[in-house]
Amino acid sequence: MNITTLPTGAVFRRDGKPMTNSKQVADLFGKQHKNVMRDIDRLIATDPSCALNFEPTLELTPMPRGGFRKSRVYAINQRGAALLIMGFTGAEALRWKQKFLDAFDHLAERENDNHKAFLRSMRKSSPQRGRASLRIAH
Repeated sequence: MNITTLPTGAVFRRDGKPMTNSKQVADLFGKQHKNVMRDIDRLIATDPSCALNFEPTLELTPMPRGGFRKSRVYAINQRGAALLIMGFTGAEALRWKQKFLDAFDHLAERENDNHKAFLRSMRKSSPQRGRASLRIAH
């Protein structure tokens, strides 16, 4: 698995789940962000249940002469990324698809390993369960 070719932060963890966002997808696939947003909006319009995979957020974007404007950006979970990038074509798009999916898989595996380690530590630190005996002093 080679995820080192994805820029740092292209796939990140939020609330324990691997995520990306529409700006990262646009940058890596060489698309305009407005077109990626349009593609996401179309997915959601076609099947409203897809909205569960895309969380609308606002991001402050610096303006050329100073100041900021609010830009709409989607936070995207693994399923949403797969649905979105399936529509991208060409050899370069295929390479980026593989890198994205590898990065999501890598983060999911790390989360699973962390969860297993947590459960092992809880078993070691919890008191042994056995029969409790009650003695009454006379």
